[in-house]
Amino acid sequence: MARANREKQGRGDLRIAAVGLIGAVIGGVLSTGGVIYSERAQADREEQREERLAQGAARLLVDEYREVGLYLERCLQTGKLFPVPSSAAIEISDEDRKRMASHLSSDAYGRASEAVQNVNLSTTALKRADREEGPYPVLSEMELTVIDAALVELAEGREALRPLTGETAAITPTPPLRRPQPGHG
Repeated sequence: MARANREKQGRGDLRIAAVGLIGAVIGGVLSTGGVIYSERAQADREEQREERLAQGAARLLVDEYREVGLYLERCLQTGKLFPVPSSAAIEISDEDRKRMASHLSSDAYGRASEAVQNVNLSTTALKRADREEGPYPVLSEMELTVIDAALVELAEGREALRPLTGETAAITPTPPLRRPQPGHG
């Protein structure tokens, strides 16, 4: 009888050990699954945050494009060089550049970045002309051509940023406006 009791107790200990082992495995799986889910959710939130920051940077850049575009269109329409506002230089931080680059195709980012560089070169040239010739000089044909090209660059830059800005209408470059002939304005 003692032997039967010991065998019964041994089987009971084995059951307890099996239940404990199963519980440990299930607990480990649940714990690991929870950690993986938590890390994935954190990564998703971080990705969404970065995308929102890239969208915000793109919208700010489009606002700068518009502001410079208004200035350039005013010069183009009148045929005169108005004082170049300090806001005519498009500035974008390296951090915002990286954010936008990571959320745009390389072609789209290249066009947006090229627009910034070319427009800044154009406005720098206009500032130099402004200082050399005094207030409101009549623009030469070359300067009018530079402004036309800068406006096209701005439109292409805005178009390239559409995936981030959410602008729905296609952006077309400003057609060459009816300009006064140099010396007749």
